[in-house]
Amino acid sequence: MRAVVAVPPIHDFYFTPHRFASLGAQIVTDILTKENFKVCLYNFPVRQSHTLPLPEQMGFLSPFIIPEEEGKCSFFTTYRHFGPIFEQCLCKIMALHPDIVFLSCFAFCYADQSLELARIIKRASPKMPVAIGGAGVSAYPGYFLKDGSIDYVFSGEAEK
Repeated sequence: MRAVVAVPPIHDFYFTPHRFASLGAQIVTDILTKENFKVCLYNFPVRQSHTLPLPEQMGFLSPFIIPEEEGKCSFFTTYRHFGPIFEQCLCKIMALHPDIVFLSCFAFCYADQSLELARIIKRASPKMPVAIGGAGVSAYPGYFLKDGSIDYVFSGEAEK
């Protein structure tokens, strides 16, 4: 069987590679490989970024954002999309003709981006099984499971 393990793009103010070492996604990749899956891991947030408008629900932050602020503590200057656009992620995933897609959600604040990627996968391939796990999923598994784009939810530690 062929599987894709993907860390979806995220929306946030800043990104650091050590935050997205994606150890959980790597563990899942290793487990699947040991079970004779042919696996490809995509850590999409590390690829590229572009600026996004600040979402309406975060508008209360506007007075505290200093545009173009520089320095060691100036993380919250621009709201960004980290990773390729969702359609590019879909193209990379579907080019491998997987039998299943596993998504990793590092934190619940990235739930919407994880679900967005799951939805476009389902639109492109309605029968494609989509599973999701990670700390963000463990925080509120029902939020993901009630979305029609998710077939399987894994909460807790991947090793188990």
